[in-house]
Amino acid sequence: MKHKKLIVILLIVIVVGAAGITYFRGQTPDTTTNDTNTQVSFEIREIPLSETYTTTGTITAKNDQTITVGFSSKVLEIYAEAGQTVKAGDPIMLLDDTDLNYDIANAKYEIATLEGTIKSSEATGATTHENALSEAQRNLDDAQKNYNDTKLLFEEGSASQSEFDSASTTLKNAVNKVTEAKNALNSYYAKDEIALSKTKLQLLQLNLENLEADLDNILIVAPFDGTVANLYYTVGENVTENSSLVQVTDLTNLQIESNISEYDVYKFKKGMSASISTLSNKNLGLTATITSIGVIGDVSGTEVSIPVTLAMDEGQDVSSLYPNFTATVDILVSESPSALVVPFEAVSEDADGNHYVLKQEGNNLVPIMVTKGITNEIYVEVISDELAAGDMIAYASSSGTSLDKAQGGLFGIGMGGRGDRSGGTPPADGGTPPTSN
Repeated sequence: MKHKKLIVILLIVIVVGAAGITYFRGQTPDTTTNDTNTQVSFEIREIPLSETYTTTGTITAKNDQTITVGFSSKVLEIYAEAGQTVKAGDPIMLLDDTDLNYDIANAKYEIATLEGTIKSSEATGATTHENALSEAQRNLDDAQKNYNDTKLLFEEGSASQSEFDSASTTLKNAVNKVTEAKNALNSYYAKDEIALSKTKLQLLQLNLENLEADLDNILIVAPFDGTVANLYYTVGENVTENSSLVQVTDLTNLQIESNISEYDVYKFKKGMSASISTLSNKNLGLTATITSIGVIGDVSGTEVSIPVTLAMDEGQDVSSLYPNFTATVDILVSESPSALVVPFEAVSEDADGNHYVLKQEGNNLVPIMVTKGITNEIYVEVISDELAAGDMIAYASSSGTSLDKAQGGLFGIGMGGRGDRSGGTPPADGGTPPTSN
């Protein structure tokens, strides 16, 4: 009986022990997995791939004009209302021309009066100076004759020294008088009040031209085909000088003013296409094209961005877009119909900044240097003559864990030699996925 009890107890111990072993095995992690590192194999694929850059911008109209006038007036008539479409030249508003006509008549009167004054002054003033010059010339002629006669008499001994000196002094004074009269006549035309009057006349004539031009603007017309966006006055209201009267906007010819980061500006060029959506419609399906890229950065705090303008492509229905709307802009940076792709984490970087992937060759992992190409939210294109679709690579899917730090070596698989990489060891850095735009 004791032997039977002992056998039963041993059987119970064996069953309990087996159950414990089974339980603890279920709680033990896989040899290829720890808290921070998971071995992953991936087959390189060849797929169409594109890279886009997402930003926001403000919708604006290429043609937008606010009409003002440089004179005071009053609104007599309004021929269109806000929101109405108009053609170039269509009348929108008529202003009162009463004050303008009065100012024009007054300017013409001032011009005519000043012209008469100038003519009168030129006639009388010139005569006075011309007469003075003529008289000075006659006195010079007389003094010259007297000097010649006195000189002959002096040489014959019939005239005294004092008589000859007096004739000489009289001649010099006569010469000086003629010079003074000529200078006075010349300066009369250049410097006196007649010259100032002529300058004033020019200003009055210019003012008259401006008034007559304003008279042509009392009828406010559409400068181009568009929509009356704003009417700032109503019939009967007084209009102040240089105030805004009408705003006309072309809602069919829109563009987007946006910005790109200074870090990404090298990716862009004119002619690139973009898809456009708005806050109210995420699936708008409209397209635009980059038409200009700025050359001076806009600074905001520590951030620098470059202004970019995109024109909405022709032939689209843009009726759902309005100026000053915020647009989401997805710019197509690059695309390839057949890119060799791997996950971001599969591409590592060595100490020199070179990129590589670990290709599986039998039981060995061989580092293959690659050039990173197009990226999207999931994949990165790898460019290398040593890789092809169907090749298997291995990598650690964890963040911040290096492949060569895995216990027991690189996933427990030894590194094999290959060409000039024989015996080489990949860098410790497991690589950081690029930021998805």
